[in-house]
Amino acid sequence: MGLTERLTLNFGYLDEVNYRNSTNNEEMSLVNANRRNITIKPGAKNEANFFMYGGATYQVTKALTATYYYGEPDDLYKQHAVNLVHVLPLGKSSLKTDLCYARSTDDGEAHVDNHAFGLLTTYAMGAHKFGLGLQKMQGDTGFAQINGTDPFLVNYIQVNDFGNADERSWQLRYDYDFAALGIPVPDLHDPPRVRRPRRPQSGVRW
Repeated sequence: MGLTERLTLNFGYLDEVNYRNSTNNEEMSLVNANRRNITIKPGAKNEANFFMYGGATYQVTKALTATYYYGEPDDLYKQHAVNLVHVLPLGKSSLKTDLCYARSTDDGEAHVDNHAFGLLTTYAMGAHKFGLGLQKMQGDTGFAQINGTDPFLVNYIQVNDFGNADERSWQLRYDYDFAALGIPVPDLHDPPRVRRPRRPQSGVRW
């Protein structure tokens, strides 16, 4: 396999966003709710004139894939994200290891300082998947992301991402592919699972 087959490059530039609950285009803003501890400087606006990103995915071996991305919402924050995915074949089953790290820092109008660590291991056997995930936030603030987007976090679910400042969490996860029974179902991206954060007030979810 040559370099062009192993390497995928992605670049993008956005200057506005249209949210699902909106009919017009808007400026992009930074998530600073909950216990993120992300603040906007006095007199400044929580707005980005543009968002640019670039990255690459490289197939190191048949079993190992490495990904790096850089993103920058203008005057809000800068973020570097690294991801390693390894799939180990085990006869009719497999063991997948997904390792993630992201570093977010200030860029002008916001105070951002976060290291995000994530590990998700999944054992697949036929239509069944069993997963264990660990996630840790480190730094002055929680994870930085644009409002309305999904974060680069292994413990993200629709109602919580466990990405607040200094938050640690773990998850137990089970997936079943109903296509094995001949039942076509949409990919809901939210199978049954249990997540437990370090802080009790964040709750436990099934």
